[in-house]
Amino acid sequence: MFWILLCLTITSVSSSWTNQDVAININHPFAYIGDGGIRIRCEAIGTKIRKAEWMTILLEGHLYERPLVNMVRTPNNSHTFEWGDEFNVTDLQQRMTVNGSLEVLPFLVLDIYSAKIEDGGRYTCNYGGLDANNHMLEFHESEDFFVQYHIIQSNITGALSLNKDVVITINMLSAYIGESGLRVRCESPGNVIKKPEWISIMIEGHMYQRPMAYMFKALNSTKSTFEWSEEFNITDLDNRIAYSGDLLSHNSYMELEFKEIKCEDGGRYTCLFNGLNSNGNVTQYISSGDFVVKSLNGKPSIKDNKGQLIPNNTVYHINPGKNLYFNCEGITGKPKIPIIWTESNGTTERVLKGKDGVTPEMDNIPNDDLCRFHSTVHLYFTMPNTSIPVTLACKIAQVKEVTGPPALKGGFSGVHVLKKQKTERHNE
Repeated sequence: MFWILLCLTITSVSSSWTNQDVAININHPFAYIGDGGIRIRCEAIGTKIRKAEWMTILLEGHLYERPLVNMVRTPNNSHTFEWGDEFNVTDLQQRMTVNGSLEVLPFLVLDIYSAKIEDGGRYTCNYGGLDANNHMLEFHESEDFFVQYHIIQSNITGALSLNKDVVITINMLSAYIGESGLRVRCESPGNVIKKPEWISIMIEGHMYQRPMAYMFKALNSTKSTFEWSEEFNITDLDNRIAYSGDLLSHNSYMELEFKEIKCEDGGRYTCLFNGLNSNGNVTQYISSGDFVVKSLNGKPSIKDNKGQLIPNNTVYHINPGKNLYFNCEGITGKPKIPIIWTESNGTTERVLKGKDGVTPEMDNIPNDDLCRFHSTVHLYFTMPNTSIPVTLACKIAQVKEVTGPPALKGGFSGVHVLKKQKTERHNE
């Protein structure tokens, strides 16, 4: 039996009601900073809750684990919207709009017109109200959304101008976790700043938004002094990153060379250069460039309804109309790449959808590592009335586009489903 790996991209997943009375749908799995057109929609089917009282969108990200926007019923049976008071409400109102209703089929829509890094995370729709017996019920459903940086690579020729006296050079656009060779270099040709005082490298990523390293002239010293920011794990930085630099020569510079790249190294690096010009006035220039950290695990794994791992190429013999339950899970990396289920008869292959028994992805973003999304996709498969063997496979959608170390490339896992023959006796 042969498989053909397809290079597919799934941009959204249809909402699934199953036993819930609420669903959430995000129209993009990830976006870049500044992107618009992002819609987060919560909606209720209205089968269990007959009188809706509230609907809330909660954001669990690297900065927040709080309700973002609330829609609550008012005494006159209308509704009102409230932003979470632990957020910057002015900023939210400038970048987002909300709409919704608690009547008939309740819904709450959040439109984001300009994404920021802090908008990424797990969005949960909480929905509460009274059932037909006036009992209070509450349901919730979650989906993940990730925001990443545009890649703006600075270099010597692109960053220098008549009005700028500092340049940042990042020698790699992106790399995988565990790789080495990244160099972030700040330097000045000394055209404007004649007496440099300090250079600082700042990183704005998913964990940090602050200066990372400093180099400055110490009093009564003929050497430049280097310091890591106290807000970082200095021991870890010393073990992973070598530094060099000089503020005393005509071409001042500071360079960081990474021996091992970690998830938190991704982000926007900014070089700040400060000193005195030829007139003795304090002058400062900045220049920025981006570096993206990527990760992708090997092939996902398939488990049964008891959570037991199913070996690859397992064969099942079942009657037409009978059901099988499979659970596919794996680390899908950053940017988040969907896990898909496919069905093949040996000549053609198709991506299975919700109508075929596929449930929406359930994602988990570890709090300490936003580079490793962990996804789970269920499949309730009904055996068709055919004598042709069916091959089911779960795979990472964009596997053919992945480059990097072989151990980091994605893959797939599969099982074979055959029509049960009358002369055979197998467990269904």
